[in-house]
Amino acid sequence: MHLRSKDGKWYFYHRQVHAIFSNSVFKSVIGEEGRAAVTRIKSGSQYYISQESFCGDPVLETVFRPVVEDPRRADSDVIHSFCSYLTEAIKAVAPLLKDIPDMSVELDFARECYLAVNRLADMELPILPSTFVRLLSQVLGPVSVPFTGEPLKGLQVMGPLETRALDFRNLVILSSGEGVFPRRSSGTSFIPPELRKGFGLPNYEYQDAVWAYYFYRMIRRAENVWMVYDSRTEGLRAGEESRYIKQLELHFKADIVRHVARPAVSVGSDTGDIPKTPEDVETIRSSFLSASSLQNYLYCPAKFYFHTVRKLKAEDEVAESLDAGMIGNVFHNTMCALYTGPFAMDPDFSMDRKTMKECSGRALRQISKDYIRSWLDRPDALRARIRSLIMAELHTFEVSGRNLVFEDVILQYVMKVLSRDLECMDARGMDSFEVLGLEQERFLDYDGFRFKGYIDRMDRFAPGEIRIVDYKTGKVSDEDINVFDDNAQEVVDAIFGPDNAKRPKIALQMFLYDLFVEKDAGGTAISNAVYAPARLFVSPVQSIPASPLFTSLMKERLSEMLREISDTSVPFSRTVDAKTCSHCDFKTICGR
Repeated sequence: MHLRSKDGKWYFYHRQVHAIFSNSVFKSVIGEEGRAAVTRIKSGSQYYISQESFCGDPVLETVFRPVVEDPRRADSDVIHSFCSYLTEAIKAVAPLLKDIPDMSVELDFARECYLAVNRLADMELPILPSTFVRLLSQVLGPVSVPFTGEPLKGLQVMGPLETRALDFRNLVILSSGEGVFPRRSSGTSFIPPELRKGFGLPNYEYQDAVWAYYFYRMIRRAENVWMVYDSRTEGLRAGEESRYIKQLELHFKADIVRHVARPAVSVGSDTGDIPKTPEDVETIRSSFLSASSLQNYLYCPAKFYFHTVRKLKAEDEVAESLDAGMIGNVFHNTMCALYTGPFAMDPDFSMDRKTMKECSGRALRQISKDYIRSWLDRPDALRARIRSLIMAELHTFEVSGRNLVFEDVILQYVMKVLSRDLECMDARGMDSFEVLGLEQERFLDYDGFRFKGYIDRMDRFAPGEIRIVDYKTGKVSDEDINVFDDNAQEVVDAIFGPDNAKRPKIALQMFLYDLFVEKDAGGTAISNAVYAPARLFVSPVQSIPASPLFTSLMKERLSEMLREISDTSVPFSRTVDAKTCSHCDFKTICGR
């Protein structure tokens, strides 16, 4: 149902693909080329994965190929093709299992599956593929493979029925959970339980009595009995222990000792502060710091250590819908494409930094009212560009579900920004404004450390001023943008203070952006504007002139923090704020 065709190519849904990748049998039979392909596919984080991505490994090529092109077609030929596909897949995997000693049971199951598929193929069933899958599941459900072994040597594995005439010294009973042992299900019958009881036919009470006999006969002469069950709750499974355990404990006063087995997951341990070495300081000095890295240090020095010093990052996952960060990326890229020029609004135009840098000579320098109005009158053209950027963000070729809602939301954001820019020009009596840079990469050397950042937009609405614009789709508070000489000390104390919840991080970011531009401004007045759509819908754009006192105080505190970072006697401490740890990418290895 999730197979897709586009431009003559077939694509597979990522969930089914990753489920197969996680299968132990699959991981055992693929070769080196197959493992490389799996790694490449996982790192791509694609929503739909093309058939070409699986080339190079026989198992991958056999498993990942289109078979049922129309799932709504009930035809015996389609079912026959499906059966042929399944038998070919088994033939490709089964010979490889012979060379793996630990896969003998799986090899027996492969044989049973092969026989079941062939039996169904001989029936020439004119049914839907989905019906065939359910039918095959019912046929394979009760299939079991008996364990074989030498009765007089080693560990013996047998079912309850086989233990009736045997005595054991040590006994391990697996799957001793309620509903599994004793078995909850009873044989299907058209005769109601009341009639079965009335005519003396076997019913579920009789089945319970038989299972109880098996159990108590089994443990009759055993010296040690271990009963193992899964206590996890999942779906309708309650994870309860078998009733026999309660009976032994309450009726027979047996000495029951319970142990909880937990998986041996390797995690870090919170052993205190992380020592800082001269090599760590050298790594930091050779790296580019940014506003986010400084915020990491202020929030938790240990997080700064893992991210900046150890160069760790969270593994990319396939996203089925846009998250907050992705919505921000699409919004940023749409505004960047709009003010770059009409050629960048082509849905096929790439927005990567290399392409944008190569096309910088073609970018618009003046944004006129007529240009903005032309786009406001064509929301469908804006929507087409937004959709292409959403597909690029999700690594897919279609937009569906809740992503269609996000598409409308981003469109409203973009149109509101355009309207506010028109208002800014009207307020100054101008017909256009000058664009000084879009997604501009900036560098700065400060106290022996290197900084790098990307400014969303630099423009000029009046001679003698430079405005630094930052787009924010997240929450923006007044403390983040309303920074003046009157409250400069208060804002600085909040930025470098211990309260992570009240830290005005946008103010820190805008300060760094001001430093990036300051050396090239030549005395030109700098102002900051934060375009937060949530605020733009209720109030006009605020352009706040950079506060000289705030800049001076921030430089002093930044120098102090950089000296602390370079001091090897000051370790990387862990934050005491538990809320910060709850959404940290490194909480597992950190031990929190």
